[in-house]
Amino acid sequence: MENIEQGLDVTMFSERLTWEQVHLEKVMLGLRRSRGLLLSELFENVSASQKENLINNIIWLKQNNYIQELKGRLILPSNSLVVQNDIAVKLSI
Repeated sequence: MENIEQGLDVTMFSERLTWEQVHLEKVMLGLRRSRGLLLSELFENVSASQKENLINNIIWLKQNNYIQELKGRLILPSNSLVVQNDIAVKLSI
């Protein structure tokens, strides 16, 4: 507590994430928010083939009612909350 009160760094450990891991974390966080995942963020810094793969996965997820698209965002309907991690993996690169 002393270090916190003095404004000192109290980090116990840290890790470096790959770009792919950062992307997956953003997807998982976005899906957990009630406002959903911004599509433009999903497609940031991805290759053409990765984007095509993501689009195909989004189409499949929408057709099977796992996600909904609203105003440029992907949102999980309540029935998809139990498979949220599986959906996140489908939306990762």
